[in-house]
Amino acid sequence: MKQFPPVRRLLAHRHAVTQLHSRQSQSDTAATAVRYDCAVVGAFKYPAGDASANRLLSLAKTFSASGRTPLVINDAPVNPHVSPSGRSAGSYHGIDYICLEQGRDNRAGRLVHRCTRPIRLLKALHALGPRASHIRWISVASGLYTPGVHCVLHFAAGKRTISDIVERHDPQQFQRGSFDVRLWRHRWTSWLSGRLADRVVVISSALEQRLSVRRAVLVLPPAVDSTEYQPRTARDDSSDRLTLLYLGTPSNKDLLGVLLTAVQKLDAAEQRRLQVIIAGPSRDDLIANVDVGGRLLAAADQFIDILGPVPRHRVYELLAAADFTFLLRSPGGYATAGFPSKIPESLAAGCPVIVNLTSDLGRYLKPGTDSLICASAGIDDVLQTLHRVLELSRADLLRMSAEARETAVQHFDYHAWAGTLDSYLRMGAT
Repeated sequence: MKQFPPVRRLLAHRHAVTQLHSRQSQSDTAATAVRYDCAVVGAFKYPAGDASANRLLSLAKTFSASGRTPLVINDAPVNPHVSPSGRSAGSYHGIDYICLEQGRDNRAGRLVHRCTRPIRLLKALHALGPRASHIRWISVASGLYTPGVHCVLHFAAGKRTISDIVERHDPQQFQRGSFDVRLWRHRWTSWLSGRLADRVVVISSALEQRLSVRRAVLVLPPAVDSTEYQPRTARDDSSDRLTLLYLGTPSNKDLLGVLLTAVQKLDAAEQRRLQVIIAGPSRDDLIANVDVGGRLLAAADQFIDILGPVPRHRVYELLAAADFTFLLRSPGGYATAGFPSKIPESLAAGCPVIVNLTSDLGRYLKPGTDSLICASAGIDDVLQTLHRVLELSRADLLRMSAEARETAVQHFDYHAWAGTLDSYLRMGAT
């Protein structure tokens, strides 16, 4: 009998989840005793594909540190850089995960995929059988929190839900501005999840202020695993050249052009002491970027190195070698509501940061100790900060590196937030 594509996809989802259960049962008898008691749901390049995927993993690790046994359910393809074999189920950094099978990558296929997500999640939970019977809490990325997902998880599956809200987009981020359907889809799911979910976790105090009028909200900044990063030691080289590193995807939120313009305003001797490494965007991406453009990029060729997209292990190497990472953002809705996850990652690697203060960065950073703060994202203020960088000695850099690492361990390591998250989930329990 011929099967329709949706039926084939649902069967494939069930088969992938069953494989995880079967493989763990066969490899170790003790594994059959493991029962997941919470889950984290997203639709990103998991594992270790981007900041959103890292958020899923760090949230799962925080659950684990609080004494729970989490499972990541990702409604997107597995990241081939981490799982070259394309396995849709496995374990990464001690956290089990499953990546659900995907449909066709076209506009109609993506629409069908979003509409059928509640069914796939319910099928995945049922396929896990006894291993999912103890799941009480399911955290859902707010962009996925539709009425169908809420009804399926809350009523059909009988689980309590947590909405994880990490951003609030601005109209200027979209091609059609306020008329762009993606903007209103995001606003709708954030509004809905903030009211329907049993608990709400946000990434910044700005989002907390928006949502805490009606309920208690937990602010959970981006978390890192500080054990992934090795503490720095004194360098043997006697060179006075300094490396500034940018990691990520600037799109229309990170002001790379401001930094490149500021470096160009340095005199020739000062420019020779600076190397700017950009990892993430390609040269074509930067040319298309409204903040950079081809003319500015050509003028900056003598002091920049564009690496393009890099795998996760390369990120660690770049952070270990850089003297500073930098991040400049215009103050506004997106920058205020979000929280750049690249800042905790840089600090954990012992790499101090050059930033202008947005979001909650001022709560955690200590200017002149673990960071250098630009008074604004303007060219003159950035230029003044670069002069301060060039005045630092190697001893100063080593001291700032140690302080950056300490800030990460104290404020951003996932262990530091496990008790807070556990208390929040137990709040009001009878």
